[in-house]
Order: sequence, then structure tokens, then C-alpha cells
Amino acid sequence: MAQENGYEIKKYLQKNMDNYAVDSLIFTKALSVLNTYMNRVDWPYCMEEMIKTTLPILGDSIVNLWFVGEGIENLMIEQSEGDFDQYKIDAMAFYKTIKPIMEQYYGARYRPLKLSSIVNMEKNHIKFIRNDGQTFDIEVEKEDVNYMIDILMKISGGEGN
Repeated sequence: MAQENGYEIKKYLQKNMDNYAVDSLIFTKALSVLNTYMNRVDWPYCMEEMIKTTLPILGDSIVNLWFVGEGIENLMIEQSEGDFDQYKIDAMAFYKTIKPIMEQYYGARYRPLKLSSIVNMEKNHIKFIRNDGQTFDIEVEKEDVNYMIDILMKISGGEGN
């Protein structure tokens, strides 16, 4: 995708910009739909359905808007073509909102066993969360944590105790 100086990106966003010209709340509406799907028990397995639902609202696939999102910052429109300053602001806010969601979804899809997060649930309880949502809870003491740090340092090539 060539986005020379930000001008060429317009051809990738034209349908979205056309829908925005008719209804400037398309991003708000799409985020509302996304939120509804994310609260479903089958999330993220209903992602394809969510993409189809938001397509008529956005005029383009939410995935495509995520892909071209970085280029939105460089979007340059001639003033004679209309005032798209607000479009650029709204599109960037939308992109920044969906970016971590899309990265998490595709990360979980293509690297499900990768560590997503570590949560300290209580004083002595740690929860490890994988990209696929599977969890592993353990009860630890300070010595256990130090032992884990030592092992992880050795695995990463650092110095252990």
C-alpha cells in the first residue's frame, strides 16, 4: 500500500469518509457495536460476525481501518474537498481505541500460548494469563518468587543467583 505523503491513503479510506460525511457518529456507533460483541460470552470467536455488523456503519472493514490507521495521522486532504479535520480527529481516536483490541485478537489467534499477562490477585496468589484466555493460578511465597526470577533470568540469558 503506497501512501505517498499521506495523499494516496484517501483511496483506501474513501468509503469510510463517504459514510462519515453522511453520519459523523459512525465511529461511535461502531465502537458501541464492538463493545456489545466484546461483552458476549463467545468473544473473541464472534469477531467475524462483528466485522460484518460494523461494515455497513463504517463503509469499510474495521480490520482495514486498523491496517491503514497509522497512515491516518499523515492524511492530507485539500481544503476544497471539504473540511476533513474533524474526520481525521475522529478516525485517529477510533484507530487508537481499536488498535489494542485488534492486536490482542490477532495475537491470541496466531500465538495462543504466548503469555498475555501476569496478575497479582491476592497477597500470595499469582495468575498467569495466556493469549487464548487460559489461566494458571499459583500460590507463592517470597522465596518462590525469587526462585522464578532466577529461573527466568537463566532462560533469558541473564545472570541468575
